[in-house]
Amino acid sequence: MSRVAVLWGFSKTLPPRIRRRLTTTPDGCILYRGASADGYGRAWLNGKSVYLHRLALEDALRRPLRQGFQVDHLCRRRACCRPEHLEEVTLRENVMRGETLAAENASKTVCKNGHPFTEANTYRYTRRDGRGRRYCRKCLYLNGRTSPIRVGNGY
Repeated sequence: MSRVAVLWGFSKTLPPRIRRRLTTTPDGCILYRGASADGYGRAWLNGKSVYLHRLALEDALRRPLRQGFQVDHLCRRRACCRPEHLEEVTLRENVMRGETLAAENASKTVCKNGHPFTEANTYRYTRRDGRGRRYCRKCLYLNGRTSPIRVGNGY
C-alpha cells in the first residue's frame, strides 16, 4: 500500500492511473502531478473532467459542496488534494484569505495619509456594478469634498 493510501483513504477508490500521480510532500500535502494549466489537480473520471480537491473534500464531508461555496486550500497549494488541507468557504472568505489586492485593501486600518479607518471616519460607497469602496472622510474634508463622487447635490 502506498503512503498516499495510508494518508488518504479515498485514494483507494480512485483508478490506478490517477493514484499513480498522487505524491506526498514532506509538509503533508498530497499533490496531483497531472495538474492543469491553472495549477489545480484535474483528471477524467467517469467521462467527466473533475477537480480532485473538490472530490477529496466532498468525500471527507460525505456530501456534495453546498451551493455558492468553494474549496479553500489552507496550505495555499492548488494541486493539493489532502482533505485536512481543504475547507468549504464562501467566495468572499476565499478571496479575503488569499493574497489578492482586495484582501490587502480590506485589511488596511489606516488610509494612505495615516488617518484611521473607523466607522465615523469612513465613507462607504457602492458603485453601480456592485463593487464597494471606502474613503477616508478626513481626507475628503481636507480636499474640500463631501463625497468621493458628484451625483446630484454631492451625494
